[in-house]
Amino acid sequence: MKRSFILTAMAAAAVAAAAQTAAAQSFDGKTVEYTIPFSESGGSAQWANFYAPLLSEALPGAPTVVVRYRPGAGSTEGANWFQGQQDEGDGLTIFGDSGSTKFPYLLGDPRVRYEYRDWQPVLASATGGVVYLPPDLGERFDGDMDELKDEPYLYGSQGATTLDLVPLLAFKMLGMQVDPVFGVEGRGDGRLMFERGEANIDYQTSAAYLANVQPLVDDGLAVPIFTWGALDEQGNIVRDPTFPDLPSLRKSARRRRNAKPKVWPGTPTRHSSSRALPTRKPSSCHPRPRRRWSIPMSRRCAKSPLPKTSRIARSRFWAPIRSLWAMRRSRRPNRPRRSRLKPSNTFSTG
Repeated sequence: MKRSFILTAMAAAAVAAAAQTAAAQSFDGKTVEYTIPFSESGGSAQWANFYAPLLSEALPGAPTVVVRYRPGAGSTEGANWFQGQQDEGDGLTIFGDSGSTKFPYLLGDPRVRYEYRDWQPVLASATGGVVYLPPDLGERFDGDMDELKDEPYLYGSQGATTLDLVPLLAFKMLGMQVDPVFGVEGRGDGRLMFERGEANIDYQTSAAYLANVQPLVDDGLAVPIFTWGALDEQGNIVRDPTFPDLPSLRKSARRRRNAKPKVWPGTPTRHSSSRALPTRKPSSCHPRPRRRWSIPMSRRCAKSPLPKTSRIARSRFWAPIRSLWAMRRSRRPNRPRRSRLKPSNTFSTG
């Protein structure tokens, strides 16, 4: 409820700002093209169709706002086209970008030909996202991905530098084996791959999920597992208020981090209660006859090992002495070895 109020207030303020900016210009009888660089089946399309009538009411003259779609290259093609429209300056062209447009710009994608400094922002809103699985995998999800991380996954992606960078990094954090299939024109096409069985994991923004994936969940064809979460007033990651019944990515990652390692039955580990690994000190810490040239026992202990430089210095110091001692022993004449038997006081006679 609170988040919806914030987004509504943000939208009203942004629309009012757009109307104030264009107060000196009337759009009566004109058509404003609202261009989206994705297909009509994605979350950006839902977002644009929601705001189009609000912009029409706020702009002077109540122009007709028409949503156009220019998908391609993960939104880069549409953004490059919009950059070429900057010279017209008639105010009849609006462009709606997303993270898939900002990430290539920030990461230096060579396909980028647009510059955000040349654009005039008029509207911004936050959104979440939901990751979901097919029923056969979703029923095995118990709050973390430990039971599912060894499964092979296929994910329809727009590209490595698009908004799909977020779910791909999330999958890696969870230890999942996900192979992205790059080249889809939008998240809507990724959802269609999931519906056709060509992909077994998918992610949609909140608007697209509520419009297109929730019917699949109601029919038992998809199972949501977690969201990206949301920030509270203190900046902590909490559950997304749009989906309060779903855990956040942070919760799933924390459960995986706190999980105990799995071992074969009967294998002694430090976490097992029946048998514990012996906590024996290394042999270097055992008592030894101390000599003048030996180092203190505290420095031979594993907790405070001898520095590498000291070991090297000690070896360099004793190396020539040992070689001289070996040469001296080699030059000694062969002497009969002394018997270790004690002399006897009894003699035998023949």
